[in-house]
Amino acid sequence: MPALARRMAAAATALALLLTGCSSTDDGRDADGTIRLRFQSLAWQKESVDANKQLVREWNAAHPDVQVEYVQGSWDNVHDQLLTSFEGGEAPDIIHDASDDLADFAYGGYLTDLRSLLPDRLKADIPEQSWRTTTFDGGIYG
Repeated sequence: MPALARRMAAAATALALLLTGCSSTDDGRDADGTIRLRFQSLAWQKESVDANKQLVREWNAAHPDVQVEYVQGSWDNVHDQLLTSFEGGEAPDIIHDASDDLADFAYGGYLTDLRSLLPDRLKADIPEQSWRTTTFDGGIYG
């Protein structure tokens, strides 16, 4: 995977970490203090799945206090699956989804507005047209 694509994928993964919040205890930590997050990926091509799993391994190695579990999702039923899991309070903490679904879930109050959580350097590194695909009602949701 080229360096730029890898950096963008890592940035997207880091951004997505903030989408839906944490689960476990009330403050999102296990008894040992580790934050455990579930990342539902919709990657389906072997190379993409492998790249996403590698990014998760690299994240986990570099961040022992915040561990990510890779969960394989499917484009076939992602909207219904996510809607059901949001309604039931069991949604993955990190999601890979299409921008039209992100809009529905953002307007529904299921996603966190990331504006105050994004460093200026990251905002500057990503082209404006990319930000427009994840900005709904003034908030950034992906």
